[in-house]
Amino acid sequence: MLSEAVRRDILDEHNAFQDREALLHTANGTLPCVLSFAPLGMGKGGVLALRESRRLCGFAARTIGAGAVYALDDIPGDSPAIAQAREALRRAARHDAPVLLTGEEGTERHGFAQAIHNAGRRREALDALRAEAPEQVEVEALDINRDDAPEHLARLIERLGGMDIYLHSSGIGSRNTELRPDIEIATLRTNGEGFVRMVTAAFGYFRAHGGGHLAVISSIAGTRGLGSAPAYSATKRMQNTYIDALAQLSRMEGYGIRFTDIRPGFVATPLLDGEGHYPMLMPVEKVAARIMRILRRPRRRAVIDRRYAAMVFFWRLIPQWLWERLKVRVKE
Repeated sequence: MLSEAVRRDILDEHNAFQDREALLHTANGTLPCVLSFAPLGMGKGGVLALRESRRLCGFAARTIGAGAVYALDDIPGDSPAIAQAREALRRAARHDAPVLLTGEEGTERHGFAQAIHNAGRRREALDALRAEAPEQVEVEALDINRDDAPEHLARLIERLGGMDIYLHSSGIGSRNTELRPDIEIATLRTNGEGFVRMVTAAFGYFRAHGGGHLAVISSIAGTRGLGSAPAYSATKRMQNTYIDALAQLSRMEGYGIRFTDIRPGFVATPLLDGEGHYPMLMPVEKVAARIMRILRRPRRRAVIDRRYAAMVFFWRLIPQWLWERLKVRVKE
């Protein structure tokens, strides 16, 4: 049973309302809920939508979070000593030898360790892949945060004899409830500036060569603003919107470029190592296979997988006032 005021508004067909907090009195107790009512008019009644507040909060709380990762260029500091350390660690990351880091508390040892790991983890796997098919695989190391990254891409395209599809799979993210400026700015630089640098380079190539397929791996985190990872969710939303804008530009100008925005949920990659418990964590092999299927049969947008597609659907139903009240944290 609803309160007398709510029932009066429902019975009066002229009083439409949306996202009103109410208490539903049942035989088992009181149930907090959110009500929306739209009258049909002409004495035909109306449509009442009821959503249980507790379930909305619980569902979102179980399914939001972000990982953390550093690159060498994300280490704060501009002194000659920091620059020298970055270069030494970049050289160390190219080899398999163990690296010992020492220093007092507050010297960013954890950040340096993650940066070394991420600087070296890609090239080794790519070199192994190239060894399996040397006539089919080409490798070019580049840093999307550097101005010369498009030149590296151009060299790779030249060695390959052209480019039919560009897949952008590069980014960082951090659970940053303390709002450390260095983490937020580094995320903006890689997921924003670096993303635009490479995507526009690919767009320019396809525009000059009569079309192509430009695909990006963004994230479901762009659906709503996540308090646990502000810069990460904001930059992923920016990526979604940027691809929308480029798709419109290509169609307006007749460039013949196809676009695919791939939005996975939590994937068991080094991005999430040591950053707590993540629900519905997907194995890399499953996600990779799904991405390949999407690229073979291009779709404009694709959420991986069905569970996350359903979750994103319900995320969008949560009113903004309720979303802001959710206390969402990743379990340690």
